[in-house]
Amino acid sequence: MAETNQAHEEIQIDLNTPRPDWYLHISPFGRVPALKVNDHDVVLESLFVAEFICDLHPEANPLTAERQIRSVLGMH
Repeated sequence: MAETNQAHEEIQIDLNTPRPDWYLHISPFGRVPALKVNDHDVVLESLFVAEFICDLHPEANPLTAERQIRSVLGMH
């Protein structure tokens, strides 16, 4: 998000403690990261969050085609 220069709020989650109830409302399994897009939509998983941001802001795309391919191959 920082590379897009868009206003956003970043909240750090302590991974060593149980997730707070407000976070479990956003991410029911407590997984991080979670990108709350609006009151109804949340994007989970690092790769999906990065792709979502890159789709919205292609001018600030930190994922080149080569990096995207490596990311996908790394998932299998």
